[in-house]
Amino acid sequence: MKKKILLIISLCLIALGLAACGETDPTTMSYNGYSYDQLKSTCEGTVTSLLEMPDEQKEPYVVMKDMSDAERNTYIKSVAPSASEEDIAGILQQEIGRAHV
Repeated sequence: MKKKILLIISLCLIALGLAACGETDPTTMSYNGYSYDQLKSTCEGTVTSLLEMPDEQKEPYVVMKDMSDAERNTYIKSVAPSASEEDIAGILQQEIGRAHV
């Protein structure tokens, strides 16, 4: 009987210990050196700029969506023949980053 009571008390203490962990306010946390407000304004700015972007500027990204890297490389060279290999690599890297988001 003593073991059961001890077990029940132990379980209650464990439950209280886990339940006592408070939730941190996300607006007061640091996100790798950025504040909540900085990240929020950056996200809002990005969304606003994407919404205001003309369809002509969106078209290349929509076209490249389902292309392989080689197809994208060829497409970028056809659209921007003066683009250097570094420029093309940067564009492809941006596309890869968007695919993983």
